[in-house]
Amino acid sequence: MTKGLPAKLATTLVVALVLPFATAQEQATNKPVAVLLEDDTDTRGDWLGVYGTYAYVLCGMRAPHNLTGGPGWPLESFSVKTGDPDEYPRAWQSSAPSISDRSVLLDPSGLKRTPATWDDHGETRPLGKGPDLHIRFAVPEGLFLAALYFFEVDWIQYREYRIRIYSDEEPRVLLIDTEVDNFLKGKYKRFAIEGPAQILIVIERGQSPNAIVSGLFLNELTPPNTHLLDRTMSLLGVTLPPVPEGPAADTLSLKAKAAADALAQVASSSAPQNTLRIYIEQEALFLKEMANFIAAQPGDYLPTMATTWRDMESRLAKGLLAKGAPEDEALLRMLMDYALYANCDFNDARQQMDTLTTLLTASGLEAQPEWPWQAETAETLATWFMFSGRRHEASSALRAFSKLCLQKLPPDKSREKLITVGRDALRAGVPLPVADCLSEWQERNGRLPGNGQSLLAGLYYAAGKNDKALVEYTRVEPDLEPGRQHRWVLIAMLTAYLREGELAKTERVLARLRSEYPASPEVDEAEYRIGVYHLEKRDLAAARRCFAELQKATVSETYRRLCTESLDRVSYLENILAPPKGRRWSWGGD
Repeated sequence: MTKGLPAKLATTLVVALVLPFATAQEQATNKPVAVLLEDDTDTRGDWLGVYGTYAYVLCGMRAPHNLTGGPGWPLESFSVKTGDPDEYPRAWQSSAPSISDRSVLLDPSGLKRTPATWDDHGETRPLGKGPDLHIRFAVPEGLFLAALYFFEVDWIQYREYRIRIYSDEEPRVLLIDTEVDNFLKGKYKRFAIEGPAQILIVIERGQSPNAIVSGLFLNELTPPNTHLLDRTMSLLGVTLPPVPEGPAADTLSLKAKAAADALAQVASSSAPQNTLRIYIEQEALFLKEMANFIAAQPGDYLPTMATTWRDMESRLAKGLLAKGAPEDEALLRMLMDYALYANCDFNDARQQMDTLTTLLTASGLEAQPEWPWQAETAETLATWFMFSGRRHEASSALRAFSKLCLQKLPPDKSREKLITVGRDALRAGVPLPVADCLSEWQERNGRLPGNGQSLLAGLYYAAGKNDKALVEYTRVEPDLEPGRQHRWVLIAMLTAYLREGELAKTERVLARLRSEYPASPEVDEAEYRIGVYHLEKRDLAAARRCFAELQKATVSETYRRLCTESLDRVSYLENILAPPKGRRWSWGGD
């Protein structure tokens, strides 16, 4: 995506390819409404909290298998094949260094990156002879964003493909015809569609060595939930009048005009700050009516999506030029985030929230009350973004909230606030901002109580900060009573040592588990994690030994099954003759 708001206002960024019901014959096919959106080249491999909020497929990431998930998984009718019934798609997992390469998709844990793809095995055929990738799935009822992720795995091969998206029902109808190229650093091809619909995506190899893709993601395009805006306006004492009744499209047009008229009053006023709040209220009413319109007329919404939100963004950008009070700027930026996110401009929405939370932190630290509106707003933002899974924005808001806790509250109150929000942050997968502030609290005020120290260790562990996690675990572990919590602290310590490659210390923790908790499930878990470590390091002999010994010793059917699967993978790897930079497995399209 193009960076920076001014450039956006000068040009049209989203290409909306709307395929209307032009003829009675087309109408009879129940052809879905589909819209091609602008490519995303900013998010790259950092998909967590951005894409796949409904369902995701990380292609070949556990070759020969995929990694899948999301509340909507499994997708109905999902399959991946090639255009040749005798040719299976392949799962390719590269062994090239990837930990610092943002073009490589993150593992769902967020702690590592694994370069992997599906490919059609086209390199065995003449150029232009397929067999191409065929991806099928059912889009549920409602509005959805679908995204395909491409990057040049291993080395640049100048691939470029034609992508055709069909309604996969008889008679088959072409919905979108587009291309993808120049994806060395990572690119999402994206389209919005109204379900229910059966979809076939064909990635045509063309003149490229083969056809590859690294991820398939699906997001629900739900109407804007104005809870966050309502809560913030309530904090600032703003009460909106009710939205007038009437046909949704007519009312929406009236609200857009009212917002534009109010903005004109701001521009013509000698004291624009005095009229800015009126404009903000009108824009908020427009947003609420947009939510009503999307819910009532989803099929009519997609063709107008890009222009509607671009118009709102343009108005808000002009409103920001009025340089209102911090409260007004906060509301304007919150409204801008709604417009950007609804239009799938995810990177710019993240930047808008970063600017807002910076404003809240700076103005909140200068405010005189013990607990200013900025702190309450930051807490509201953090809670909402954690709930909605927007990890970057949640981290930004948590950072602001945590800093204000430290600076504006007495030590006892700030500690309890941080511990409370830290538990939520741990569950939401955004642990680091609260961990850093809890650590700072501890430096200022002395050691945290036991529950706080355990939480701090867990936050650093979840963030992959193994050295800091081990410092805290080492402090808290001797004070724990024997039991489940103590066993899992030992598991966490063992895993942190594994991540750091400290095998001697790992073995010492394992020895403690065996001695203090013989025959416990945690002993099986520890031995399984050691086997996985060796497998990921491609020390196949050590991995085989770990899994075989655990399979023989455990009484758990779950661990026996996991060991069987892992030993099968070890055998597979041992018997494959692979190119130097990766391995390819026949996957079979399951």
